[in-house]
Amino acid sequence: MVRCTRRSVLGLLGLGLPVVLLAQDKPQGFENVQWMRLRGFNYKTGRIVEDVKVLDNALIQLEGYAVPLEDDSSREATEFLLVSSAGACIHTPPPPPNQIIHVKMNPATRARIEVGKLFIVKGRMHIATVNSPYGDVAFQMQGMTVERSKNE
Repeated sequence: MVRCTRRSVLGLLGLGLPVVLLAQDKPQGFENVQWMRLRGFNYKTGRIVEDVKVLDNALIQLEGYAVPLEDDSSREATEFLLVSSAGACIHTPPPPPNQIIHVKMNPATRARIEVGKLFIVKGRMHIATVNSPYGDVAFQMQGMTVERSKNE
């Protein structure tokens, strides 16, 4: 992609050459969020830094591991916990609440998940505490898509 400066555009116009400019809107879509950022919610005091507050009701994507909450033998889920490390909540003590996201998929949507595999989950984030069988949770997400990560 060629970027034009104001000077180069004015130069081309001065030469009588036609110039077509394409609008460059702010990128739309999902903000890529890292787990470290979510530590800005101090679950002990309830204090939330501004960098985390702006995620409330935002469309985000996050890489993590799924812990299914449904006792279903299939590999599809409508509800699961997303955590930053494999095996968290199952074989080890649960991570702190600010490192767990309770994901509920959109109605009539099922996520294809596998325990121990890395996924990218996209959806609308909410700052809201929830008690789960595997530990307290500081965030909720209305899940839209779940796909295997290429980083595994």
